[in-house]
Amino acid sequence: MELIPSRDATSDVQDRIEDAPCGLLQTTPEGDFLRTNRTFCKWIGRNPEELVARLRLQDLMTASSRVFFHTHCIPLLQAQGSVSEMRIGLTSADGRILPVVLNVVRRMIRGAVVHEIAAFVAPARERYERELASSHQRLEKLVAEATSLRAEATERGALANQLLGILTHDLPEPISSILRGAALLESETLSEAQREMLSTISVAAERANRRLRDLQKVTQIRSGAGLVIAPQTVDLHAVTDGELAQLAHDHPRRVLRHETEGPGEFVTDPALLALAVNHLVSNALQYGDAAEDVVVRTHVRAEAAYVEVQNSGEPFGPEGAAALSQPSVQANPSKDARPLAGLGLFIVSEIARAHGGTIGALALPKGRTTLTMFLPRSGPTDKPWRDW
Repeated sequence: MELIPSRDATSDVQDRIEDAPCGLLQTTPEGDFLRTNRTFCKWIGRNPEELVARLRLQDLMTASSRVFFHTHCIPLLQAQGSVSEMRIGLTSADGRILPVVLNVVRRMIRGAVVHEIAAFVAPARERYERELASSHQRLEKLVAEATSLRAEATERGALANQLLGILTHDLPEPISSILRGAALLESETLSEAQREMLSTISVAAERANRRLRDLQKVTQIRSGAGLVIAPQTVDLHAVTDGELAQLAHDHPRRVLRHETEGPGEFVTDPALLALAVNHLVSNALQYGDAAEDVVVRTHVRAEAAYVEVQNSGEPFGPEGAAALSQPSVQANPSKDARPLAGLGLFIVSEIARAHGGTIGALALPKGRTTLTMFLPRSGPTDKPWRDW
């Protein structure tokens, strides 16, 4: 069998150098081209004759790359004889900027100093690094914005706490004076119009006094002290009846129905229990359908005590139910922009939490909603309130 003669080894190596997958070139220390391979010439769109002995490598560089080459590359070559991964931009014949990475070695060839250079095109890396830098800048901007918002929120929180402190410290005495004055005037001989005005003043002052007590509770909670429970044995049904009687007097046109189940004996703080019942029912009266009854159910079982308040109206959505434990949150935004949760349900939530319990909302058919507070006998539990 006749063998096909091989090509000259030297010619084969030369072709491999010319068409290597990277640009290969030699320059003088001043940057004058001595030799380039075909790959480098294709990248920049020039013939070897246009480069060798006519141009310098720096002539192809962008202005910023030229400065970097002289201030960084040349000193390093002189100091250590080589430079690796030097990123520069070269201008091709058609004006495009070609991002390349250069590895340069300083050699002595036939008594002359020569720079041997391997060039690698790196557009993907350049683009990645630009995107990475841009993402880093965006992240820094977001962090700065978040820091600013946090500082602003902290400042507002401090101001809110300061205002709460002022209100809870300065308002009790004037309100008490109004209530004492109203009580004294009740014994006087007054006309019908005067008695109506006196009643209006008394009701308004008492309402302001209740709001003040709410603010005092919120201040106590937000200060980290939490609610202090003074437990004693109470009748859950009787405490609820007492609050409903007061609310029925304040809302004579509304129907409040109280349904009880079993004995009501339970160990809890009677004042906090009454406050929780008052806020749960007041919430239903204020934001429920005025034409429908408000139904309150109380029952004590082996594991927990329950207070359920059911009313008609637009039901809670998932976001509204989750917002019950936040102060001044509008759980139902479609309802004339009124804060459905507000301080009242926040305080109820904290009272339940102080007992190891919680509150929850359940949407029922025909537009009815039930708010349930449960207080476990055994203290804090991770068991969901619906599973009791």
